[in-house]
Amino acid sequence: MKKKQVREPVLEISCGVGLFVLALIPRALALNTFLTPDERRWLGRSVKFLAALLYQDWAGTLRKGHPGVTTMWTAVAGLAGKYLLGAWADGVSVGRASLLEFLRGVPTDMVALDYLVAIRFPTVLLTSAFVVALYFLVGKLWGQKVALLSAVLVALDPFYLAHSRLLHHDALVATFMTLSLLSFLVYLQQSQSSVYLVVSGLSAGLAFLSKATSLFLVPFMVLLSAWMAYVEQRQAASPRSRWPEGRRWLGGLLVWGLIAALTFVVLWPAMWVEPAKALAKVWEKSASAAATNVHIQGDFFLGRPTLDAKLLFYPVTLLFRTTPLTLVGAAMAVCFPTRRFALRALHFTLHDSRFILLLYMLLFTAFMSLGGIKYDRYLLPIFPALEIMAAEGLCQMVQWVKSGWMSRSFGLRLKKPWALPAVALILQAGFALPHYPYFLTYYNPAFGGGWLAPRVMLVGWGEGLDQAAHYLNERENPARARAATWYTSEFAPFYLGETLPLRGLDTGNVIPWLLSDYVVSYLPQVQSNAPDEDTVRYFRSLEPEHVVHLKGIDYAWIYRTPHD
Repeated sequence: MKKKQVREPVLEISCGVGLFVLALIPRALALNTFLTPDERRWLGRSVKFLAALLYQDWAGTLRKGHPGVTTMWTAVAGLAGKYLLGAWADGVSVGRASLLEFLRGVPTDMVALDYLVAIRFPTVLLTSAFVVALYFLVGKLWGQKVALLSAVLVALDPFYLAHSRLLHHDALVATFMTLSLLSFLVYLQQSQSSVYLVVSGLSAGLAFLSKATSLFLVPFMVLLSAWMAYVEQRQAASPRSRWPEGRRWLGGLLVWGLIAALTFVVLWPAMWVEPAKALAKVWEKSASAAATNVHIQGDFFLGRPTLDAKLLFYPVTLLFRTTPLTLVGAAMAVCFPTRRFALRALHFTLHDSRFILLLYMLLFTAFMSLGGIKYDRYLLPIFPALEIMAAEGLCQMVQWVKSGWMSRSFGLRLKKPWALPAVALILQAGFALPHYPYFLTYYNPAFGGGWLAPRVMLVGWGEGLDQAAHYLNERENPARARAATWYTSEFAPFYLGETLPLRGLDTGNVIPWLLSDYVVSYLPQVQSNAPDEDTVRYFRSLEPEHVVHLKGIDYAWIYRTPHD
């Protein structure tokens, strides 16, 4: 008995280390492959954020209303690490003056690739550690088998994996929202230990600092607490004991909110001196995101440019961005009753963590569908929860196979407890890893994959532009050539020649690309008719010199500039 008690913690620690390595390796390699449109901006904001901290200009830490504070903190950590390594290598004394001098030299107009690795790596470490935390939290709710399977699915989820490698806030908000939700569930349904309540509150505060959409957690946590209080009051032995039960749940919710608020204030110095202005900025950003007609070029959905993708956008996004294994597992989680409800097939209550995850995903998807701006990455916060549901469903399916007629008829068995996670690892890795290092190119093959996705939704966030630059770098005298493109900031860091902006015809220049040697056209630009429909139609009528093709998708077209 003692050996078993000793073996279990050792096994859990070993699983945690293995999961961290599993999550880290595909995230940490080739971080300088391509650049997304928003990362240059967030690098510039992070440099100003750190400079404001050094000058103790607390109001200067208000850079954007997302608010994107955790994004800037991760970039600050990366910049600080690069500065310290450079200072030690060069023998420069470490101090405020030399750090400010270092910040003045950070290229924010055109991001240098070595800086790209530095600013992305803290997010890589944080999301890899999240996989381990998810393993331990899910283990307290569903047991070790579901926990291990969940962690494997999340670690190799191609959509979450892709955004875990970038300097942006979508992976961070997904991480912190999921941590907050799982910790709160452990507090509600298991030990009611204050440690999990504190972790949930801290995670919620970090989520609020990441992106305003995480405020969805507030009404959702209120809903859970109110329901738990109601259920326990109904089950109370006497009317006198009902009020203490309700007060306990209300107190827990207030503590959660207080910890989240303190985290929000402590880690954002702008809240120390100008709280009203900071909150107004967040509200302004949220209001603009909720409005329609906010993009000049619009968007692209169901085969045509559009300013409003309607309510189908996120359900379609979910189908294209998940893996077939995840969809099968999630469907099984809904179809198969848990043992507790074996006699009442699909009867769920808020005591069932599976139902809570399902409710969380449905409500958050509905919440995001109300906004005017719609991007696939905005749905990322539900993906870890979806993988947990999928893991629970797959385990239920295996139990059914082992105990049902399929086992008796065909001898289908998984005797080893690690067999299912091992099979899931192979399948999930088979979907995700072939897309390395361009994990954003993954689209669910069960729904047409890379062939159908560009015909349905906006595709391309910088991946492939580096390949176009590398092709031109191999031409004759690349340093003396000039290329025009709509995505100058994402193309220029990889190109040896001069990058010119591709302007629209309404600028007054009949041939705005005349001074260039090449024109590089990119898929989302073509889908949304940028800079204008005439320019896109004109170049689409020409024969490209080269096409950048990634995983079944034509991402970029390179044209010799016509001078006739």
